[in-house]
Amino acid sequence: MSRAPSNYLTLSEAAKRIPGKPHVKTVRRWCLRGVHGVRLRSWKFGRQLCTTDAALDEFGKKLASRTRTEAGPGPKVDLKEDVIPESEVRDLGHAGDWFD
Repeated sequence: MSRAPSNYLTLSEAAKRIPGKPHVKTVRRWCLRGVHGVRLRSWKFGRQLCTTDAALDEFGKKLASRTRTEAGPGPKVDLKEDVIPESEVRDLGHAGDWFD
């Protein structure tokens, strides 16, 4: 059985220790949802969500070791979906003359 860490940090304190100082809500999202399948280990005491320096280090190392291929491809974008068929394009006449 592992022993619980004794140096807990509030998410506000943790955010100040992370390079780039992300917003507290970002750190909370890392705890609850994770990033690319990696979650920041946290503990809840009443309504207070806490983490530790060790958990921050572990989270950073796991994210750094993941590659783009391990995380999976990004969302599929269908570029053809945004193209307006020529039959639906209307003649705007000289509407562009304003900008000359």
